[in-house]
Amino acid sequence: PTPGALALFGVVGLAGVSRRRRA
Repeated sequence: PTPGALALFGVVGLAGVSRRRRA
């Protein structure tokens, strides 16, 4: 996996978790 994809996945995952946790 490329570092860019990993970073994107991390950002998306973090946002999703934050959104889900906040919701």
